[in-house]
Amino acid sequence: MRQKTHSLIISFPTTADAMAMEQIAKLYQIDGKLIPVPHFMSTGCGMAWKGLPDDQEKTIQLLKDKRVEWEEVECLEY
Repeated sequence: MRQKTHSLIISFPTTADAMAMEQIAKLYQIDGKLIPVPHFMSTGCGMAWKGLPDDQEKTIQLLKDKRVEWEEVECLEY
């Protein structure tokens, strides 16, 4: 069974937004990866970003600056 860790989870309305997050992460060296949207979040495009909770403020600010849309943001054990 997979070990749960405290994570930042961000869901996106479109695949393009999810892919933009992946590019932003590479460019600004934000740790994380794209994952299938967890069952407890809205479905949107079916993709979500799983990252470090400590990066939440920086990540959301970059998404705003780059005009990337997101649906939900959760910090939880996942």
